[in-house]
Amino acid sequence: MQADRTRRVVVAHRGARDQYQVARGLHHAGMLDTLVTDLYWPSGSHWSAALVRAVPARARHLLKARTGPGLPAGCVRCCAASGIWSVALARQGGLPFAWKRAALRWSDDCIGRCAGHLARAHGAALLSYSYYGYSAFRACGPDVPRILFQLHPHPASVRAILLGELAIHPECLPTLGKEWELALPPAGYARLEQEPLMAQHWIAASSYTRQTLAENGIPPERVHTVPYGVDAERFAGPPRSPYSGKLKLLFVGSISQRKGIRYLLEALDLLPGRRVELTVCGWPVDGLEL
Repeated sequence: MQADRTRRVVVAHRGARDQYQVARGLHHAGMLDTLVTDLYWPSGSHWSAALVRAVPARARHLLKARTGPGLPAGCVRCCAASGIWSVALARQGGLPFAWKRAALRWSDDCIGRCAGHLARAHGAALLSYSYYGYSAFRACGPDVPRILFQLHPHPASVRAILLGELAIHPECLPTLGKEWELALPPAGYARLEQEPLMAQHWIAASSYTRQTLAENGIPPERVHTVPYGVDAERFAGPPRSPYSGKLKLLFVGSISQRKGIRYLLEALDLLPGRRVELTVCGWPVDGLEL
């Protein structure tokens, strides 16, 4: 960002991405202007606390998942209509994938445009997560500092990897075909490719993502690698004891070939089955046929 560290920042992303850590960190530093997202639950008010106690456990879990402790609702701008519509369609089984894709990308576009307009109006910098940046950077104009948090490797690199996977495992098309880098029509994919070129500064969570940005025309010296962290105290675990019995494995993530789920299952087939126990926790992209 610029040397003027007093400049406030508008952040744009959908969902509880990284549990709102970026917006919460900026707010803690006194630098957050607004988080623009789809849906956010105002957990700090008395009426919201009373409502949470009154709803079923499942609804309570969903509401709590859309709030960030230490991030006041007054710092959040919701594109609620697009969020409700896109989430409702995404959770409906049996609907054509093209409908869900259009709803999600419409929601992304609404979030990006809202964030861009706010940054320009407030004289703030704009930090957009990828997939929203094209709309956000177009709306903010040339005078707003533009920062892109590149969630995944450059879309051209992701597309090449996914096409390679399809060549090896064509039966995985039902899951791989739903990834944006393959599922979007040509105009939508072109926007993904142009998005990194519209930023002035870049943040990547891995050295590999930084490498793919550099391979696709982004100055590597302006890409800041910030690895994801972990709360070592919360996840310290019990003291280790000598191994005995089964090896217990846990997979957490979307259940799709993008996450390599097929290779995990193939590896298990090579091991003594009775001594290994796998628990899979995640959202199936296209059923559980794998």
